[in-house]
Amino acid sequence: MNPLTTLGVKTFSPLYSVSWSVHERCRRPSLPPIWKSSLSRLFRKALAGIMADYKGIPLVPLPEFVRAARECEMLVMDTETTGLGADAQVIEIGAILLRNGEPWLACDELLDPGCDLPAGITALTGIRESDLVGKPFSQDMCRLFCEAITPDIVVLGHNIRFDLRMLGGSHHAMLQYAAMCEDTLDLSRSLMPNAPSHSLQAVMRLLGFDEVEEHRALSDAWWTWRCWDRLTDLREPIVLSPHEIGMERVRLGEDRRRKSGGFLHGSRSAGRGCEPVNEKPSLDLPVLATYECGVNVSHLTNRHLLAAYGYDAWLWVRVERGVGEGPTAGLPTYWTWLDGHRMGDITPLQMARHCGQVPGGHALMIAHVPDRKADRERGVHGLRIQLPAPHEARDPEEY
Repeated sequence: MNPLTTLGVKTFSPLYSVSWSVHERCRRPSLPPIWKSSLSRLFRKALAGIMADYKGIPLVPLPEFVRAARECEMLVMDTETTGLGADAQVIEIGAILLRNGEPWLACDELLDPGCDLPAGITALTGIRESDLVGKPFSQDMCRLFCEAITPDIVVLGHNIRFDLRMLGGSHHAMLQYAAMCEDTLDLSRSLMPNAPSHSLQAVMRLLGFDEVEEHRALSDAWWTWRCWDRLTDLREPIVLSPHEIGMERVRLGEDRRRKSGGFLHGSRSAGRGCEPVNEKPSLDLPVLATYECGVNVSHLTNRHLLAAYGYDAWLWVRVERGVGEGPTAGLPTYWTWLDGHRMGDITPLQMARHCGQVPGGHALMIAHVPDRKADRERGVHGLRIQLPAPHEARDPEEY
């Protein structure tokens, strides 16, 4: 029986019937292997002619994708989620099946997480809550997707352990196959040992792919496969020179600012706003209200003031050029004051990157109490002052 029909895939093209007939004939054990390969390619081309595709790979519904996985040797996957915590839900699954080393079928499913979608996720992925209305329930489809993972198929991902956990792997037998998974994160760490970052965007760039990571599941799965294909062809590790490391750090900063800018735009679009919640100091000082680059305030004191405002709070602070104390005694720095209390300073490295950016060395600026999982688990609050984009490291004494 034709499973695409039984699963509700509607088509009225005569080409569909012919293509499925070809596919069934491909599976006959009596056919020579070369015939099977040729007929399989014909089926794939015919299917692409009647269904949507991604980069020429036919897109099929998730149930058919799971069934087809039995005939493939590799599954490349990625997920987009509502966050990183244990209560996060999957909002998109993107995956590609490889057969005879080539992409065969793909699926791309938006899912209803059953909860609100954070503005930051919308800014990062472009997925809106309205896009998820009426979509299949996330947990149900994650359980179905897990059925594609068996001992007979290699699963590939970038930080694949995260995706398995997000799929509900802690409660599913699929975790027993995790040790057999291929991970471009681990592979890139081994083959690019001194790279400053091994994020998917960084690995793509270092391997010569001049593309911007879209943070969409199917696109990221595609680039994960392309990176894996290129990494496995390397004859020796890629060792970056000091100059290349420096240039890559600059590009990583640009990546972070692009994501940060998107998050702030998403927060404003969601009506949350990024306006400071405390009273602006009534001081005759220049005002620098920028959101370009968050810099951690070190040697923090008076954390109870931050706890009173809570995580994800935006605050007015006073920033003043001064001299470090303790381990950084005698070195130029920027001191941060909140509600009349001195909070801390920035490191010498950050000072070298941002020296001269505070107007007159004394200004009112915006700071943020980040909502980080690690901070919540430890019950602490941090503070990041918002400075312009960093320049090349310079001697702060020049300023």
